[in-house]
Amino acid sequence: MAAHGSWVLGPDPEGAWRSVGLPIAVSGASVACATACTNPLDVLKVRLQVMDIGAPGSSAAARARPVGMADAFTSLVRHEGPLALWKGLTPSLIRAVCYGGLRLGLYRPIAVAVESATNTNQPGPSSATAGGEGARGSPGARRGEGNSSMSTKVAAGCASGAFAAMLLNPTELIKTRLMADARSRSGVSASSSASPMGPYQVLRGVVREKGIAGLWRGSAMSMTRSAVLTASQCATYDEVKKATKTYTGMRDGVLLHFTASMLAGLVTTTATNPVDMVKTQLYMDAGGGDGGAGVTKGAGKGGAGGRLRPGLAGAFDALSMIVRKEGVAGLMRGWSANYVRLGPQTVITFVALEKFRAYAGLTAL
Repeated sequence: MAAHGSWVLGPDPEGAWRSVGLPIAVSGASVACATACTNPLDVLKVRLQVMDIGAPGSSAAARARPVGMADAFTSLVRHEGPLALWKGLTPSLIRAVCYGGLRLGLYRPIAVAVESATNTNQPGPSSATAGGEGARGSPGARRGEGNSSMSTKVAAGCASGAFAAMLLNPTELIKTRLMADARSRSGVSASSSASPMGPYQVLRGVVREKGIAGLWRGSAMSMTRSAVLTASQCATYDEVKKATKTYTGMRDGVLLHFTASMLAGLVTTTATNPVDMVKTQLYMDAGGGDGGAGVTKGAGKGGAGGRLRPGLAGAFDALSMIVRKEGVAGLMRGWSANYVRLGPQTVITFVALEKFRAYAGLTAL
């Protein structure tokens, strides 16, 4: 990313807004656009990941469940109606603006801060310029922000992603529970005591079952996933974009943004799917309760989800359960749905982010 003004926050409120606040705002807007477009794909991904998989040799259980994305889609729409594809949209959008804004908006300032700290401790020309332009600007101003090392980009992505995920874990938990809930107005009989779930009902159920701390259930895996997601997504996008411009001479524009973001989506999906799988199992963990935390056991006819897991001791327990039932390949369950969602989401996010940054007077990524 090219430099635009000073990245040093200092006491200047306007400088702080342009260097951190505005990038967070435009990042949140771009992620919200992508989330609104890809929510149905996110629902299908969650449904595939929470399907009950019987123990090895349990062929009846295997036949009873959808076996792929198309089957999950057909089952969901047939039993719950087309609107079920938009379950969890409200917390998804809230999370997109806050979480997406933080993890993408803080990525570059953190990368610049890491570069600044690194260069400060290194003797040489960069230190010698401390009294000149380098004192006013950042390492980005001296070297060009897009020239940060790969290790710096990965470290910045991990830091911004983990921080955003830790802060906003409750929204991810609520979103996952809503998307996995097989109940809908069209799928619940009038005589049934069950009712469609909303964000407030899920929130109240989780707090009742596990207390406020329950809202951070699975936060370690969420932070891990977000760190891997942001590091692989942003670093890959940066590197692919730079390499494409260097070797093809392609000008900065929509085609370049599309190419770089598609490849970034492929890398990101593969890197995050195992962590995402474990995280989803933890979010669906009943913790020994009766399902009051937001999704009833086996609720609805959708058959694709809605079943809370038996009490899991933690991430390792969830990982062991997946590998025991499905083998190592089970960690990649839902990869196609994840990529069909994350690929377009990455493209929309970065293409929109480039445009929003231009409208806001910020430089291109």
